Amino acid sequence: MQHGVLPRTLHAQQPSPHIDWTAGNVALLTEPRPWPRTGRPRRAAVSSFGISGTNAHVILEQPEPTAATPVEHPDIPVIVSGRTPQAVRDQAAKLADWLDTRHTPHPGLALARHRSIFEHTAVARGDLRDLTDAVFEERIDGRLGIAFTGQGSQRAGMGQQLYEHFPVYRQAYDEVRAALRPYVDIETGDLNDTAIAQPALFAVETALY
Repeated sequence: MQHGVLPRTLHAQQPSPHIDWTAGNVALLTEPRPWPRTGRPRRAAVSSFGISGTNAHVILEQPEPTAATPVEHPDIPVIVSGRTPQAVRDQAAKLADWLDTRHTPHPGLALARHRSIFEHTAVARGDLRDLTDAVFEERIDGRLGIAFTGQGSQRAGMGQQLYEHFPVYRQAYDEVRAALRPYVDIETGDLNDTAIAQPALFAVETALY
């Protein structure tokens, strides 16, 4: 709909001989075709047939035209990164100019997921042009973040041999267990209970790290 093109039908190159294609205006899309505006909303039916027998069907309709929504939102950060502070400022200005001319969703998620992170990084909340004269107080400085796995990876006896053979592991595990003991005893509880599994995993993984 966005590009005004009817896409070629996948996996169906030859019209079925069991259908009377002359009775009506239905045709198999063996090649892409233009989909011009006619004054009516464009609609498309999409069907997906699963090999297990599960079929899904959806009808899409062209939305009413709306005014471009501002890309700035005070609660969504925009991350811009570059090899120098000036490169970050230039990238922010370029991105702001690009967004001014396009109706596009907020770029924060795309920038966070798909843009490379370099030596200098700045975060804007709101107008990207705020970064062009920014002092870069928010930046990635080489600190390390650790993500621990959650419930579902636990098993009875997990870390037992490490505890028996590695003093550093044992010391760290005991320190975490002691800190948790006023609230929960990870050694005697049911590992299928979230209240036990989560802190037990935290203790094991902290000791591993």
